[in-house]
Amino acid sequence: MLSEERRKKILELLADEKTMSVEKLARSIFVSEPTIRRDLMQLAKEGSIKRTRGGASYVNPDMVDWPFTFRQKENIREKTEIARMAARLVQDGDTLFLDSGSTCFCLARELLEKKDLSILTYGVNNARILAENEAFHAQITCGRYMPKRTSIYGYGTIDYIRRFHAKWCFISAPAFHPEKGCFNYDAEEAEIKKAFYDNADHTILLLDHTKIGKTFQYLELSMAQLSVIIYDGPVSQQLQKQCERHHVRLICNQEDLLSYRLMLQGNP
Repeated sequence: MLSEERRKKILELLADEKTMSVEKLARSIFVSEPTIRRDLMQLAKEGSIKRTRGGASYVNPDMVDWPFTFRQKENIREKTEIARMAARLVQDGDTLFLDSGSTCFCLARELLEKKDLSILTYGVNNARILAENEAFHAQITCGRYMPKRTSIYGYGTIDYIRRFHAKWCFISAPAFHPEKGCFNYDAEEAEIKKAFYDNADHTILLLDHTKIGKTFQYLELSMAQLSVIIYDGPVSQQLQKQCERHHVRLICNQEDLLSYRLMLQGNP
């Protein structure tokens, strides 16, 4: 079992049991106690668990920063459908910003049939996918590499982004509240999203239903800063009301998408 898989299993066990000893975790995962101790040390360093005498205790899973390798496998069908609708907004020759989230990773794959796109991302996996199309002008930001998130972060990243302009800014969010906007548990990434917004014509939130109704410490973008939300879940009255209040276009199906595209043709 790989270390990332093992640590995810530890988090799942703690979510069920709340508190477990090193001995019990080792028996449950069929590894040695020294291996469990090393995993617990790393998870505690990341803030995913709390160490206790002889073991560890549960932390709210919504606050766990799951590795990208696991996030990209969650809700894959919904994320892919969201990405396909988003890709239909993009025309050959467009300029784009892409965040490093798993839904934008799906979008990167959906864009490969396009031509002459200019794309800036801070997601290493996005950059690798986009490099498959030699007709793209794909760039990755400068900054500090974050292996767990396969992303490039750092406040120097924001200065780099400010050199560019994009027609489309596509973002996802770890948490979204209809009345407040998009939230992140990382201050640096929140600032990167703001820099994208500041330098783009249209900001599109790719939102799967598991993120809605949640908040974290750092506000990325308010509802008023979003142009469009592409969403896979049932639309609550609260979400509908806030989209109407802030003039945010809500796209949940192909009919909504076609209507928005026709509107853009008259007002690009």
